[in-house]
Order: sequence, then C-alpha cells, then structure tokens
Amino acid sequence: MGLEALRNMATAAFGGGDPTQRFSEGRVPTIELTSPHSYRLSVPVPFATRGEIRVSHSGDELFVQVGAFRHRQILPRTLAGLNPSSARLDEESRVLTIRFEQAVAAVTSG
Repeated sequence: MGLEALRNMATAAFGGGDPTQRFSEGRVPTIELTSPHSYRLSVPVPFATRGEIRVSHSGDELFVQVGAFRHRQILPRTLAGLNPSSARLDEESRVLTIRFEQAVAAVTSG
C-alpha cells in the first residue's frame, strides 16, 4: 500500500482535519456490576422508542434492532458468559438497560 497511498486515504477520510480529534461528544455504553453475579449494560439509543426495539443474544454477540436498523455488538468477556435476563428502555433519557445474570445450573437428582 505504501505511505503515499496511506496519506491519500487519510486525506479522503479526514480532509485537512486532525484524525486524532474527538468526533463525537455522545454518550457511550457502560457496564456496572450490580451483584456478585450480575451486570447492567446501559446503551444510549437516542432515536428509539419502546415499541421499535428488539434485543437478542447469541454466544458472545448481542443484537439490538431499532426499527430497520440492526446493530451487532461483540460482548466483552465480563458479559459473554452471562445471559441477558431483561431489557428496558428509559424513554426520557433514551438509554436501553440490559441486565445480565449468571445462568442457573439445572439441578438433577440421581
């Protein structure tokens, strides 16, 4: 690719601006420990309303669908082994809160 091609790509992407500057001042997702085996993931969804959000989970991936837009998020190790147990949208702050808990092992009697 070469240094000149890299400079051209940077100019196309950032113009004459500084590529290290902050481009967004928005809120970011946060993870909070709520008990020894459960966490709360808070994700800003600024344009969502309650009826149009769908949340699904597969392995270490979380899918948040708002209307026709679908976002796939790889979960951090902290959450990857846990199960999402609930999801709630605060319509005033437009923050989706997803609670993750450790899976309860099935007890079998022998």
